[in-house]
Amino acid sequence: MRTWSRFLVGSLIAAILSYGAQAAPFAYITNAGSNTVSVIDTARNVVVATVSVGSGPMGVAVNPSGTRVYVASLTTNSVVVIDTATNTVSATVAVAGSPVGVAVNPSGTRVYATTIFSNNVSVIDTATNAVVATIPVSTTPAGIAVNSSGTRAYVAIMGTGNNPGSTVQVVDTATNVVIANVAVGVGPQTVALNPAGTLAYATVAGSNSVAVIDTATNRVVRNIAVGGSPGGIVVNPSGTRIYVAIFDMDNLAVIDTATNVVIATVAVGTSPGGVAVTPAGTRVYVANFDSDDVSVIDTATNAVVATIPVGMAPFALGLFIGPDVPVAQPRNYQGMWAVPNLAEAGWGINFTHQDGIIFASWFTYDANGKPWWLTMTAQQQSDGSFTGSIDVTAGPPFSAVPFDPTHVTHATVGTGRLTFSDANNGTFSYTVNGIAQVKTLARFLFAAPVPVCTFNNALAATQAVNYQDMWAVPNLAEAGWGINFTHQGDVIFASWFTYDQNGHPLWVTATLMKTAARTYTGALDATTGPPFNAVPFDPSHLTHTTVGTATVTFTDGANGTFVYTLNGVTQTKALTRFVFRAPGTVCQ
Repeated sequence: MRTWSRFLVGSLIAAILSYGAQAAPFAYITNAGSNTVSVIDTARNVVVATVSVGSGPMGVAVNPSGTRVYVASLTTNSVVVIDTATNTVSATVAVAGSPVGVAVNPSGTRVYATTIFSNNVSVIDTATNAVVATIPVSTTPAGIAVNSSGTRAYVAIMGTGNNPGSTVQVVDTATNVVIANVAVGVGPQTVALNPAGTLAYATVAGSNSVAVIDTATNRVVRNIAVGGSPGGIVVNPSGTRIYVAIFDMDNLAVIDTATNVVIATVAVGTSPGGVAVTPAGTRVYVANFDSDDVSVIDTATNAVVATIPVGMAPFALGLFIGPDVPVAQPRNYQGMWAVPNLAEAGWGINFTHQDGIIFASWFTYDANGKPWWLTMTAQQQSDGSFTGSIDVTAGPPFSAVPFDPTHVTHATVGTGRLTFSDANNGTFSYTVNGIAQVKTLARFLFAAPVPVCTFNNALAATQAVNYQDMWAVPNLAEAGWGINFTHQGDVIFASWFTYDQNGHPLWVTATLMKTAARTYTGALDATTGPPFNAVPFDPSHLTHTTVGTATVTFTDGANGTFVYTLNGVTQTKALTRFVFRAPGTVCQ
């Protein structure tokens, strides 16, 4: 008959016989048969890395910040430390006598590892990766858990075949001394605590049950029959459910903590052992020792939604799923930029930044001082810079009805390179018509608050209330012109790139003030100035002329209407965000 207790004791005997032989949150699965840890991206349920560790990896625990994983390496008498940023071993800590269970305190400063052949708990200082204390316990300690305040550690004393254990020992972590022995029945295996630390739950192989311990009195207050040999155990973050791997029944028992009754059993892989729950409580992961895989259970339906192949003999005893650690988003440079302190006021460059591409629209002046705009589709390079060709465009007059995109022409006139020293400062190096120059850039700031832009934002574009982006006619039905909105506070600075009556590049700007919900209105200005290559570029030579009015009304965060009168011509255009890398960038 398969039992968790026999399995664990058998593993220990095998370890003795082979001793000395060469034998985003993420889940870290110890594979006892392949001496590795499989790193699972729980967002996609795929293995994204495999880390070689010492032979016989058993217990595993992730620190509260998710930066380190501690692995009990049974046959090398060590706890292996994995750096989660690189998924490499960063340290190996020698302990006395074959570690099995491992737990980290809530502050992440101490690791507790049960060592089965020396019958103690090794206490590791995580700052130095050194053993700072050894706590004697009874024969063959197995699973271990630390309460939410870090003041107590609970150790399941499994015992051996000739000397079975029957207690959970309670350790005072301030003194590193056993202060209580809780009788739970023959063969306790693993321990878990509820979030409040008021109840401890111990799996007991001899009675096929879970013992419920009141941590205030250190007494068993209930025994819950689970129908088979229990292995790993975990409590969900809200404390309402307990999940127990039933090793010999190939299923997961779900217990309601309000009634202390099994309310569901979920068929999983063969010989389930370690079990852990995601921080959100929506998924449970079960390591199946004999089928070499991990079952993923949806806690809303108690159904398996994925099966993930891993290494040989996955064990994963402990809290093997890391926290929800925010992923640092790559810098996003979307918005309008200009020379710092407006030292060259009168020209600027807009960046529409999606994924690794910046679409840059540069408004400046030609050799005759007339408005002139150029574009660059710049790809991100390995050094973090963005490079691309610079194009000049001609097309139908802005007033053309219909505006025919087939009449738009593009000519490459140079190359450009964008480099950024931080999120708000950079350099624009370019060669245009054979003229090479370098300009220092900074974000153009004119109101507060200044939005932060993110590609693939969790917020849908339609829900956005900040409209900073490049906009164009839906489905690019009038491809060849567009309008950039730099949105700060209740002000939108708009730069519109279109064509004059002769089809030459024309840009006009508007400072649009909020006049009603989702409505912004202002005057349209045309500007002339020094040629783009003037040294120095003297803003005093600029001329501004009001040439019309504009009103933009947004129906939602991704759609709107542009109503304008320019040089006496009144028109209305439907607008939508210009997305070239789905789902685009949203600022907020």
